[in-house]
This record gives sequence, C-alpha cells and structure tokens, in this order.
Amino acid sequence: MEADERAALFKAIAVKDTGTISPGELLCTLRQLGQDDSLLVDLFLRLDTNADGKISPEEFTAGLPFLASKVSLRSVKPTLVENSEMEGNEATAQGLLAPKLKSLEDAFKLFDRDKDGVISLHELEVMRRVIADSGGPAPTEQFIKEVVTSLDTNADGKLEFSDFCQVLVRCDQALNMAPPKEKGGKKGKKGKKGKK
Repeated sequence: MEADERAALFKAIAVKDTGTISPGELLCTLRQLGQDDSLLVDLFLRLDTNADGKISPEEFTAGLPFLASKVSLRSVKPTLVENSEMEGNEATAQGLLAPKLKSLEDAFKLFDRDKDGVISLHELEVMRRVIADSGGPAPTEQFIKEVVTSLDTNADGKLEFSDFCQVLVRCDQALNMAPPKEKGGKKGKKGKKGKK
C-alpha cells in the first residue's frame, strides 16, 4: 500500500480528525465492515504499541499488515457519525477494552516485583523459574532475552508497561489464531460471541 493510500485509509478511520484513531473510531470501522465488536480488543491493543489509548499514524502504518490480516480494508469508507453515536461507540469501546487492560495491569504488577514501574530481565527470570517449578510451560531463558531485546523500545534491558502489553497481546493472539466471525450484516449492534 502506497503512502497516500495509507494516509487516506487512516483518515477514513479517524473520523474525529484529531490526528489519531480512538477506540471508538476503530469500533465504528469494524461495525461498518460487519465485524464482531470483540475484535476491537485484539486489534486496538496490537496497534496501540505505546499503550497511550490512541493509535498514531506511525503505529497505524506499522500495524497495517496485522490489521489487513484480520479485516478487509478495501471496504473502509469515510463515515459521517453523529457526536452522540461516536460517544456511544467510545463508551462501548472503553467497556470492551477495560477488562483486558485491567488484566494486563495486574499481570504487569505480578512481574514487577520491586514495584519500580519496569520489568527487568532478572524479574522475568524469577517468574520463569516460578512457572517452571510449578510444572507450567515456562519459556527458556534465551526466549526471554530475545523477547526483551525485540520489544524493549528504549533499549534499557527492561520492559515498560507498553512493551509488556505487546508481549502478552502477541502471545495471546498466537494462542487464539481462529479467524474472526462475521456478524452477518447486523451493522451497528453489539456483537455476540458464537457458541463453540
């Protein structure tokens, strides 16, 4: 996708014209595409790499291949949305994201044993040993080092909350590779989970 196509797509999703994509704007686009509301959580958390609650143009560009793997972007069109409808979308989106963000924050606190706001290699190794000692599937020490190296955005050997979120979101997505379900044309309504 060329730069002008990416910019036009970003603008079609960012209907409030704030320079970023909010959770509600992404939810509005997913609904326009006939996708289940639950897809918002995986997409938003994966695209919002710095965990600031919005998707910047740079984050959007970096996450575009992932987004395109989940939804057909060719059908995205700029949509005029009433303020009251967008407020409802934002509230719904926040409601969908809140439980996952809370679980990520709780998990981060478990790993951040010294409560300094970052997770060090040592703290990850301690947690790895706890998991291994309890009989759980623990990652190798080498894997932990590779993860920290690949996601440590400021190269200080520690994971900040945003880095940690990316680790867990990617692991969660790897474990749940089922394709998203279509809503069957019920646009604009809350999606319901299908039965297994």
